[in-house]
Amino acid sequence: MVADVPRDQILIQVYAGGCGRDSLQSLQAVLVNAFPGVAILGATTEGEILGKTTSQNTIVISLSVFEDTKVKTLYADDSKPEAVHRFAKEISAQGATAAILFRCGATDGHLQRSLDYIQAIGFENPGLVLAGGQAGVGDEYIDTFVFNEHFLSSHGSVIATLSGPDLHAESLRIDGWEQIGREMQITRAEGERVYEIDERNVIDTYKHYLGVDIDLAKLQNPTLEFPLTCVRDGILMKNVPVTYHPDGAIEFLFPFKEGEKIKFSFCDISKLHQDLKQMQSRVATLKPDAIFFFSCSGRKMILGNKISGETQGFSHLCDSTGFFTSSEFYSGGNHSSVSLIQNMTMLVLSEGNKKEKPVQWGVPTQQHSEEELQSIKTLKILTNLISATSRELEESNRALYEMAVLDSMTGLLNRRSFDVMMKSELRRHVRSLEPMSLLLIDIDYFKQYNDLYGHVAGDDCLEKVGAIVRDTLLRASDMAFRYGGEEMCCLLPATDFSGARHLVDRLQENVKAAGIAHERSDISSQLTVSIGFMTYHFRGKSLPDEDTVIQACDKMLYAAKQGGRNKAVGGELTL
Repeated sequence: MVADVPRDQILIQVYAGGCGRDSLQSLQAVLVNAFPGVAILGATTEGEILGKTTSQNTIVISLSVFEDTKVKTLYADDSKPEAVHRFAKEISAQGATAAILFRCGATDGHLQRSLDYIQAIGFENPGLVLAGGQAGVGDEYIDTFVFNEHFLSSHGSVIATLSGPDLHAESLRIDGWEQIGREMQITRAEGERVYEIDERNVIDTYKHYLGVDIDLAKLQNPTLEFPLTCVRDGILMKNVPVTYHPDGAIEFLFPFKEGEKIKFSFCDISKLHQDLKQMQSRVATLKPDAIFFFSCSGRKMILGNKISGETQGFSHLCDSTGFFTSSEFYSGGNHSSVSLIQNMTMLVLSEGNKKEKPVQWGVPTQQHSEEELQSIKTLKILTNLISATSRELEESNRALYEMAVLDSMTGLLNRRSFDVMMKSELRRHVRSLEPMSLLLIDIDYFKQYNDLYGHVAGDDCLEKVGAIVRDTLLRASDMAFRYGGEEMCCLLPATDFSGARHLVDRLQENVKAAGIAHERSDISSQLTVSIGFMTYHFRGKSLPDEDTVIQACDKMLYAAKQGGRNKAVGGELTL
């Protein structure tokens, strides 16, 4: 079949379930001997895909013969420092259209993380269509292997680059998960370790919302079925815990950022079916020659015997193979390359001008028993019920939240919110030892303003000044509050004295530019504000008293008012 085909236009992929190093070495030797000079790319798996069927602990060998596409494999020893950066440059030198990457999933009982790794490759190769995945790891994180025609490794990566003038490649993905429940915030985290969610211990958060005790030795049950999620660059990033630490921290597969908004999620069967139909339609228009699937093993565990239905709808289009990964790789559309879990990604390949030809097609009908049909119908109804209920609760909670934390007149956060956030930010800054700044803002001669223009105009004035304060803030982490009466304040995390001074100057300029008339002011014909601000430095020894912190800033405001108003006075304090 391939005797007359140039060696560099052939790619052999091996998906090996239930294989150890010795059997893989033997298989590698057989293939190299039978196909000298041919590119080989292989990985151990948690399940194999061949056309309509999925299997476990089998060996699937896929042989691809290209018309005018050159194939080359590369290997990286990931145990060496800076390996990924050298690897990324080697990949870039190939000038490839697309690439398939396999990476070890676990080494010496430790799970390998690929998010930063894949992003580094994507950064160096912005136009590369990348697909693939991590070798399957199982529950015990046993050693996994990847190999090409030259190397076999339990701590490395292999990639096949595909280069050709008529090669069309698309990296696509199917999700099917939906967020559910109230929005939460990561309130304490260091890298992959998370200590607090909404200032609550992570394990307690899981117990509270999932209603079950969490086995600290097997964290992925049931957290894998209801992963925590955040949205990054338009992609729903699912994350699961992998390790519990004695200090109470939970180590996640991917790092969460402190302050990041998160929600639980679940597999929405209705959405999954809809996404599959849309994807089948899209792939059909590409007139593919080959499809390679890389589906998450966690997805397989949750969907059970229904997992084969995800690939069956594509089997009539062309030959397709793939495997179940511990993490799947994706680059598509405007997204940079990322490492995901609980997605199914696919690499769709074709050569020539097939991409431009119109196609008429229909999705083959899957045959289900009456029992299976009833089960699917029940799941669809259940997931729709959960989604609808969740949306309604979210809308109600949002309205209640706004009533509880916002000042109805100015739209700023209220005094109660200030008290809560001050406690939280003090705790965080004592840990991080970063500086924090506080601004207290007072509208000059506001009583006289009310006496002259009336209370309705006074309320309108407060609303305008509140909007100016809010719009002056530079970062999403900066917070503006109505402190009381005509006083407002701003809490500026991780802000030093010069940063606070810069914002104060901008605020006074913006108030002046608004040109709000105040004919009874003793210092100007326009409305002005006095500002006291303080930057706090922390030794990290103990939590400062909140009253002490606020009083120090209040003294600065008093000095500004005593100095003639329409002024700003600031200082620094070490606590």
